[in-house]
Amino acid sequence: LVASYSNNQIIECTLDASGNATDCAPAAVSGVNEPLDFALVGSTLYVDNQQVVNSVLQCTFGSNGRISSCTDAGVHNLYSASGITFIGNDAYIASPYDYLIDRCSVAGNGKLSNCVSATSATDTFNSLPPPTGVIFF
Repeated sequence: LVASYSNNQIIECTLDASGNATDCAPAAVSGVNEPLDFALVGSTLYVDNQQVVNSVLQCTFGSNGRISSCTDAGVHNLYSASGITFIGNDAYIASPYDYLIDRCSVAGNGKLSNCVSATSATDTFNSLPPPTGVIFF
């Protein structure tokens, strides 16, 4: 999968025996608007939509291995989501324009809710470059 930010698309490719991307084509799904990052949790793909929509999409795959549908994951009012990772029942989303990392609860159906800043007041990124990705280990 390739996030095509300027074309508002997710590009799906297959890999040939040599590991080269072939048969690349836009995913036939709606709701993609300036995608920037992905996270795969089990068989669910989460897509950060940036700028215009400021939301996260929750996508499923069909039996052919291609993305079959994307719906709103329930996250709104994020200022330019640009990176997402999951730990347990929490999603962490980088929000570079407000210099924060947000933490959202993940429901049993995969929807995200109750998003709050995961960055304490003393640890904001205001004196550092804004966060554009996030992974914890």
